[in-house]
Amino acid sequence: MCSFTTECLSDERCAETDFDLTVSGTAFADPAGDTPIVTDVMLGDLRVLVAGTEDGGETRMLTIAPDGGALMTAHLPEPILTISYIGLCREEG
Repeated sequence: MCSFTTECLSDERCAETDFDLTVSGTAFADPAGDTPIVTDVMLGDLRVLVAGTEDGGETRMLTIAPDGGALMTAHLPEPILTISYIGLCREEG
């Protein structure tokens, strides 16, 4: 489960948020639905996951540090927009 407390829209100022994302073995899940994971790799100590759909819609990239610190960016094509989320991911169970 990842909980994000800061949201930044493209070139606007950042603001507080309360956004949760669940990372399963195959998808990112949030209230808007599931986005399939297409890449899950380790780059040094960082876990990097990319999720997206073949229809060219939203693509998301999630980077998780060893201490659980997390940065997720959502890339939307129409209109061109990037949303960044800063928070913390933790293992459940």
